[in-house]
Amino acid sequence: VSMMLGCQPSMPLVIPPNLKAPCPPLQKLESGQGKDILPIMIDDRRKYVDCQQRHAAVISIVDKKPSM
Repeated sequence: VSMMLGCQPSMPLVIPPNLKAPCPPLQKLESGQGKDILPIMIDDRRKYVDCQQRHAAVISIVDKKPSM
């Protein structure tokens, strides 16, 4: 007995706009002085953590997408 299955419509993958945003640019280090490096390093770390969390959120959305 042969069964033919028709194409099933797939659910659209919806990713919120805030998760589609590119990672922000990092600040340019203008001098090598410690007083200038530390604030930039802290800012860069915050930007990286935010970007990493958004990336993880997108991956979790894609991983939860129902299979056909």
